[in-house]
Amino acid sequence: MTVTALAASSPPARSAGLPAALASATRGIRDAESALDRDARSIATDGPQLATMTDLVVQPKLVAIDAKAVRTLDETAGSLLDLLA
Repeated sequence: MTVTALAASSPPARSAGLPAALASATRGIRDAESALDRDARSIATDGPQLATMTDLVVQPKLVAIDAKAVRTLDETAGSLLDLLA
């Protein structure tokens, strides 16, 4: 599955705010992990193909982006709690 198809297959979270953003980021990490598994199986059975090898480079970058979003959400939630305390 290409990166574009993978992104299109993940619907956005329906709730609002921090929980929705966290759900979206964690779903992105899970989706990238699944894509990497598919890529590994594809390489094992069909050999290296350009699209698969490209996806192997892109997916870890997507995980890093989503992990940064999770860290930012954690910091934001902590700041909000500090304001409320």
